Amino acid sequence: MRLPLKLILRAALVAPWLAGGAAFAQPIENHVMQVAATKQNAVAAVGNRLAQVIYVQRHNGCDQVAVQWKGMPQQNFEVCQGQARDKRTVAPSWPTNGNARDLLSLVVENALVYGQSQSTDENGYLITARRLPDVGRCSLVEVLVAYQGDLSDRATRKICR
Repeated sequence: MRLPLKLILRAALVAPWLAGGAAFAQPIENHVMQVAATKQNAVAAVGNRLAQVIYVQRHNGCDQVAVQWKGMPQQNFEVCQGQARDKRTVAPSWPTNGNARDLLSLVVENALVYGQSQSTDENGYLITARRLPDVGRCSLVEVLVAYQGDLSDRATRKICR
């Protein structure tokens, strides 16, 4: 008997809670290390909490990773020489004055054409965009804005033409 994929996915999401969270014993630093190694975003479950673990960039020779917990402040990590360290920093908000919005539009447009793009604005914020797999006739683009390795803003946009 073949089980529908939808049922399998539901079971995978519910099973850890039924096990009392035992499957979530891994500390967040392990998830951060994995994201730094693969440079791929991930969803982490720690205790009974879920977090988005986001690869930000390489800065000053180390991989920068942000952890966004639901209803909690973001954590910024630095991974150097196999060690994850909570930087205990808060990235400043991205000032969208001047040419920032125009630069953002150009970076997104280049990501649509070339798959990914990045540029640094006049205030030192790195804007990175990458094209995700298309959904029907629409393209998805993930945009990250970082300042000195810390994630300032993140968005995924659906662009239909």
